[in-house]
Amino acid sequence: MSRASVPFVPDFGSTIELHRTVRHEWVESVVPGQESDQSRQFLGTSISRRTISLTYGLIICTLAVFAFRSAYLQLFEGRGFAMIAESQKDKVEIKPARRGIIFDRNGAVLVNNTPRFVLEVLPAQMARNHDEREKSIKQASALVGMSAEELGGLIANHHFLEPLVVADNLAYPDALRVMVEAENIPGVAVVPTFSRGYQFGGASSLAHVVGTMGRISEQEYTKAAGIYRLSDIIGKSGLEFYYESQLRGRDGRRVIEVDALGREKRILSEDRPQDGTSLTLSIDRELQAKSEEALRAWMETIGSSGGVVIISDPKTGAVRTLVSLPAFDSAILAKGISATAYADLIRDPSRPLFNRALQGEYPSGSTIKPLVAAAALQGGIITPLTSFMSTGGIRISQWFFPDWKSGGHGRTNVTKALAESVNTFFYIVGGGYESVPGLGIARMADTFRSFGLGDRVGIDIPGEAFGFIPSPEWKQEKKGERWYIGDTYHAAIGQGDILVTPLQVHAFTSYFANNGTSYAPFVVESTMNAVTGLRQTEPRVAHQNLIDAAHVKTIREGMRRAVTDGSARKLSYLPVTSAGKTGTAQWSSTKKPHAWYTGWAPFENPELAITVLVEEGEEGSRTALGVTNDILKWYFSPRAEPTKQPSVQP
Repeated sequence: MSRASVPFVPDFGSTIELHRTVRHEWVESVVPGQESDQSRQFLGTSISRRTISLTYGLIICTLAVFAFRSAYLQLFEGRGFAMIAESQKDKVEIKPARRGIIFDRNGAVLVNNTPRFVLEVLPAQMARNHDEREKSIKQASALVGMSAEELGGLIANHHFLEPLVVADNLAYPDALRVMVEAENIPGVAVVPTFSRGYQFGGASSLAHVVGTMGRISEQEYTKAAGIYRLSDIIGKSGLEFYYESQLRGRDGRRVIEVDALGREKRILSEDRPQDGTSLTLSIDRELQAKSEEALRAWMETIGSSGGVVIISDPKTGAVRTLVSLPAFDSAILAKGISATAYADLIRDPSRPLFNRALQGEYPSGSTIKPLVAAAALQGGIITPLTSFMSTGGIRISQWFFPDWKSGGHGRTNVTKALAESVNTFFYIVGGGYESVPGLGIARMADTFRSFGLGDRVGIDIPGEAFGFIPSPEWKQEKKGERWYIGDTYHAAIGQGDILVTPLQVHAFTSYFANNGTSYAPFVVESTMNAVTGLRQTEPRVAHQNLIDAAHVKTIREGMRRAVTDGSARKLSYLPVTSAGKTGTAQWSSTKKPHAWYTGWAPFENPELAITVLVEEGEEGSRTALGVTNDILKWYFSPRAEPTKQPSVQP
């Protein structure tokens, strides 16, 4: 065998021995105490202990930040991210509940529901791919005639998990077309829902009672804490607002599993909607319409810009009529109104959105005199037989406080003073004169407040004003002037700084109409839904036994004499007995006074209490009394019973 053909066989024994020798020599060279300079240079380090410590600290801080952020996301935002992930996997369809229907006391439908279609975009359910998403936005914008850039901007600024309404009140043919075209656009859908339909039957002022609906605001949405969606329409005023939680019902939900392209796979769960509670009002639509007609006719005759008629049952507090003119068109607001048109409505000098019956604050004029008489009788300032001579007014130093009748009314007691509205009598019992001490402003104010002035009456419609009862302290603070005897005289006849609402005047009138007991006024007589059934509103006593029964009788006699031979004689020709008080309220040196009338009928067993205010109506004994006469004459004359409409299921 040649040398070249001999295979190479490594000498493993020699190799192992060499390895042992080298390892031994290296170990020997690094034994402590025997290091060479060369070994020290080879094993040394250029990183200082401080640098190592800082590095470790940085690593620990970074890990702590990651741990904190992870914990924060899980504890505080985990639900939100989970909802986003779930929303991209599941499609949620809302089945809107039908809002409760509103009826008048005779069963006539005042407010119902009409079909409405809206186009919604839900960003969370749109395609995740950028190009696909942009394509969807372009397709959706074309459906409603909007630019893709505009719609994209709206989506970018919108709450990710909430639907964005891009078209409201779609006409039925348009809704069908858009519904078909939107079927293949992920995150875009036509949603059937409801809007309010109004059947006021000539009583447009019912708009103030029923109220308005509108899109929920960001503030309302946040405050509601998950109850509403940003696309919801909710009550904004009137009964729609006050009874919102009952009227709205509970929406149904259907959860559908979808694939990555937004295509439906299967229904995961379904919850049916629960319709809202229906309301039956104490309002009589026919009486409301007639009252509105009478008020409007007199307003047009004298050129008045506003007025009020309130009618109720004094035995229960049930409100039969609540007219405030001018009114507004509920249907326009329900269908949606442009910002410009709404701004014009707000700036309208006649203030059609202003509910004068509850929110208007006016000088009371002579309608307050029954309360002054009550305070004087109860406080022992006078008796039913006490009388003073009215010669046309009284003089205090250089100031003269006149009666409305030149030459005065002659010898006057409390019933005559109420019947003929004699200012001199009330100057004396209110502020005192010569030997008569008078009540003084403090005692009068206490009586006014005990009858509810200066506070809300408590009707089930929001927005009541408080009115105002002046005091010496208030005048000193606000006007920098002390209180004079003239201020007390003015307060005693309902002038000066005293302010009342028509509803407050109506409430204390009901007290005398009902022989010393008044009930809190209410508009909703009963509620009805599928769960709780029918619930009736129970009358609630507001005031009782404020003055002695004998004094109530005396004041009733004075208000009755106002009709038989006093300032309200026009009502003596009615086919029914009545009682009341006229009022003429000065409020401007350049404009006509407001006209008041407040009273009840029949006198002995009252069926109705009525309060009328005509802004700038001159004398109450003419215009306000004229409105009252027209209404009561119609109501108490023989006529056909109102036609009841068949009940509509909510």
